[in-house]
Amino acid sequence: MAKKNKHEEELTPWERISNEQKSQKKKHRNHRKRDSRKSKLKDFQVTNLKRMSPLLVIFTLGLLICLFFVTPYSRVSKVTITGNEMVSTATINKFTSVRKNEPLINVWGHQHKLATELKNKSQRLDSVKISTRNFNEVLIKVKEYPTIGYLYIDRGYQPILKSGVIIKNKILNPTANYPIVKKFKDPKILKNCLAQYKKIEPDVRANIVTVSYSPTKLNKNRVVLKMHDKNVVLGTINTFGDKMNYYPSMVSKLKSKSVIDMQVGAYSYPMKSKKASASGTVSTKKQPQTTKQKQNTRSTTGR
Repeated sequence: MAKKNKHEEELTPWERISNEQKSQKKKHRNHRKRDSRKSKLKDFQVTNLKRMSPLLVIFTLGLLICLFFVTPYSRVSKVTITGNEMVSTATINKFTSVRKNEPLINVWGHQHKLATELKNKSQRLDSVKISTRNFNEVLIKVKEYPTIGYLYIDRGYQPILKSGVIIKNKILNPTANYPIVKKFKDPKILKNCLAQYKKIEPDVRANIVTVSYSPTKLNKNRVVLKMHDKNVVLGTINTFGDKMNYYPSMVSKLKSKSVIDMQVGAYSYPMKSKKASASGTVSTKKQPQTTKQKQNTRSTTGR
């Protein structure tokens, strides 16, 4: 230190100033180098961060998804079934694969498939709709085919649905006010009969007591319909469904209980006796001359 001070004392003022300037330049150069290294490091970090940002986003989303699946919100909290009357809630729960505590991922995006699978499990189901509400609750809304009658067979009654399907499970006491279809042994004839029967309007169908297969030599496809208003209708399997919808207008013109023949065209005539048509047949005994003046009114309905 003493040597340095002695050396500085030997320098002229000009040399001393020159040395100080050189020293300052050196410090400034070193400072610039440090700033340059810091700037390069900062740029490198920013570049790496930009490159890694997609990975960071994916990692963050993955972490959030994993956390979601371990929470109760990721599972079905409740299953609600509506619209069912004949098919019990317990039966629908048995048929569907949607259960409480089922992972929601098994429901989201699969509603249509799950609904189709459930509908195919029961012949009574007309439509099924599965949706979610309140985030993790599942709503199953079903619509059933209504019963439109009963098929009497082997001392039991099988429900006939609007779809034309006959439920094989028999019941002993059918619901009142539904028509009874009977005396059909040929499945093909029964199928054709039901195809026409479905065409009858509900208000007309509600007036039918029984639909019986009653073939004759002249008409092997004859059916006899006994009505609640005590009238009897004769028809043909292939056409009676369409013609029965004219029944209310024809009945309004009758003055007594009558047989309405819709086999060929449509006309009516009074019943000849209490026995006549009681079993779905019409008496063929010759009547006195006065009976030829019976009320024979031709209907304007088509064949």
